[in-house]
Amino acid sequence: MQQFRALGIIAHHPGASLSLVAQHLGLTTASVSRLVDGLVKSGLVDRADAPEDRRKLVLTLTEKGLAVLETTKSSALGRLARMLMQLSESELSAVSEAMAALRRVVDKMERSQEEAEGAC
Repeated sequence: MQQFRALGIIAHHPGASLSLVAQHLGLTTASVSRLVDGLVKSGLVDRADAPEDRRKLVLTLTEKGLAVLETTKSSALGRLARMLMQLSESELSAVSEAMAALRRVVDKMERSQEEAEGAC
């Protein structure tokens, strides 16, 4: 699961650093380094020195990594759709309202994070 989440973060933030991935996963940089080692060995992620600072690494998905991410997302969405089809109209409405509320919270968190990063 952490590998899938890491792929998603790197896809969303091409050129991401280990620390950015660690922050999003709530893991230490050392843990993410080991996780990324496995993704690199599997051919899912490329790791390179940052052009502006060779002490830093930048991470990008390979074509294989992007394909694995898309296949996994598609499969998960299919399973979720099948599960949601079993809900009543009122249950679906409640799920929809809860999702909208969660989206507002996540959007607010992302804006706060972007503002904090911009202040650094």
